[in-house]
Amino acid sequence: MWRMKTMAISVVVPGALLFGAVVANAGWGWNAKVDVEGTTISTSWTVAQGGKAQYDAAISIAAPAKAAVNVIEVADNETVTVIRTHGRCSNGTIDAVVTYLITGIDHGDDVSVSVDQVGGDGASFGSGTGKVGSPISVNVSIPGDCKR
Repeated sequence: MWRMKTMAISVVVPGALLFGAVVANAGWGWNAKVDVEGTTISTSWTVAQGGKAQYDAAISIAAPAKAAVNVIEVADNETVTVIRTHGRCSNGTIDAVVTYLITGIDHGDDVSVSVDQVGGDGASFGSGTGKVGSPISVNVSIPGDCKR
């Protein structure tokens, strides 16, 4: 019996440590999560140089005034602002614009952004690239109907 426990521990503990090392070096972290009329989106962003801890993200979501938009989660270095517009909200589609402004210690690093569905099929609604200190906008069409 003790052999089985020892074997299980000798496999599980190194596996957990290896997983932790991979996660730490991969720069994992969550990005802001926002519910748009029942569809949860992730506003992902990465910077080519340095870790996310060196950068801050100001994210704005311009969505139709009739769409229910609720911020669910943000990281310590993120802020999310919802801006109400006269945009389209019909035929099962909510048109929105997600704008990222990444600031930090360096102004020349490449930034990649994307808006993706959380859960479901994990659909990508759009992506873009730019530089630290310059706004990057992504036009997205999110499935849903305005209920307001």
